[in-house]
Amino acid sequence: MLRALHAAGTAQSTNGQARSLKVYDARSKLAAQANTVLGGGYEKVESIGGAEVVEVLFLGIQNIHAMRQSLQSLSKLCRAPGNSEHHLESCDWAHHISLLLQTGMQIARVLEIGHPVLVHCSDGWDRTSQLVALAQILLDPFFRTIDGFRSLVEKDFCAFGHMFERRNGLASDADASPIFLQWLDCVWQLLRQVPAEFEFNESFLSFLATAHTSSWFGTFLSDCEKDRRVRRVAEDTISVWECVRRDENAFRNKGYMPSEGSDDMRASLLSRSHHVGTLHLWPHFLSEHALYNPAKQCSVRVSIAPWSAGEHAPEGAQLIAEGRRSVPPKDSVRIDLETDRTAMFWWKFKTVAPANTINFSIQAQEGKDIVSRKKYRCLQPVTGNCLCVAGNYSFIFDNEHSLLQTKGFDFEIHKVTYCTL
Repeated sequence: MLRALHAAGTAQSTNGQARSLKVYDARSKLAAQANTVLGGGYEKVESIGGAEVVEVLFLGIQNIHAMRQSLQSLSKLCRAPGNSEHHLESCDWAHHISLLLQTGMQIARVLEIGHPVLVHCSDGWDRTSQLVALAQILLDPFFRTIDGFRSLVEKDFCAFGHMFERRNGLASDADASPIFLQWLDCVWQLLRQVPAEFEFNESFLSFLATAHTSSWFGTFLSDCEKDRRVRRVAEDTISVWECVRRDENAFRNKGYMPSEGSDDMRASLLSRSHHVGTLHLWPHFLSEHALYNPAKQCSVRVSIAPWSAGEHAPEGAQLIAEGRRSVPPKDSVRIDLETDRTAMFWWKFKTVAPANTINFSIQAQEGKDIVSRKKYRCLQPVTGNCLCVAGNYSFIFDNEHSLLQTKGFDFEIHKVTYCTL
């Protein structure tokens, strides 16, 4: 901050004007003043160099509760008979998207002419991430590629502390808010206007929108890097980028032709329309996967979890095997299934009394080659899920440790298609 202030007071911008530090506070001034009661605050120009060195701009972007209510209203409108583009103009959602785009462009323009910029909100992991990531997409063509977009999400949302778990309603519905989804909508609005400048297509954004609320992927679990390390998310869960790499051709924009002159492209992007009347309804909101529903449809971890009473398979899952099996002493039973690489399995196993443990393995096989095999020993009924990495799967239940007792179990196995292209 001090270095930025010094630079602001001693240098000129590219347009010849004195360079000043631009502070973008995502809140309204009234909200910032109210936060002082809770121990927060905001920058006071007179105490950090004066108006010639610092300019503070209050953006008036509403809080997480307003965004949640706005998307709920949009979801109802999209599912009403005769829905149309007119709904976007009549819903607050479009105004929120417009303000985010307008502010992202404003930040990018100020950076472009050489002013140092500081962006923050009340905490720094919601509106701040949205605005900073938008400005980078506008300024740097790397972040408009698939690899660059992955880097941006990991850097400015995951590593920066965006609370995916809370915002997806896994901790409390009161903390749920579609911050990441809203940012993806902003990116889609830019993609729609200048598609040739983006290496990825609409399916890529729609897939990420579905994936981040599904709880299938470790990328969007936990609220910070520390939690992810403690919970061994990288070791025990599937990264969403594994799926992207696997189907990368399906996510590529066939019309990708980035401009040769980066300066011209930046000028073009920064002049894109952000007015409500020119925005379109993202088709993702009309798809079957788009309803914002933080109702814990799947277990939080992509692994093994206790079988809770009344727990059901994820919405849209296809039941492919169910029944009751008995495993004689020193023997095993296997259930063989065929699948594809755009699916996941969700299962539910329950032992039959008097047995209190269930031993099983999950084996993935491609042709004659075993791709992976993991063993589990559970002391209680369980649910679980796994990403399909091969064409054939076997669930193998064994009773090798018992000499006398036959073990019985009930099972359900469902297939969930995570990517429909």
